Amino acid sequence: MPNYTKLFGHRPGLYAAWKQMAGEIQRNLGVRNYELATLAAARAMRSSYCSLAHGKVLAEEFSEPTRSSLSASVAIRMNSRAQTAH
Repeated sequence: MPNYTKLFGHRPGLYAAWKQMAGEIQRNLGVRNYELATLAAARAMRSSYCSLAHGKVLAEEFSEPTRSSLSASVAIRMNSRAQTAH
């Protein structure tokens, strides 16, 4: 169950509006681009939960090029953190 379920559980009308908005954005971008944009936003916000959730969708739903891009992105980020730590 997604972690936002508790949040929206108290405001079902707000959840319906959010879900409609996300659906409209996804329909215009396509699923892959939506997930890539959402993953980029999650990483910028340093949200490991959202990064993992949207990265999982990309890994499971799309071809090897997407997985390779994600792997390269993660490797670059890890290398950058390792260099910063020294």
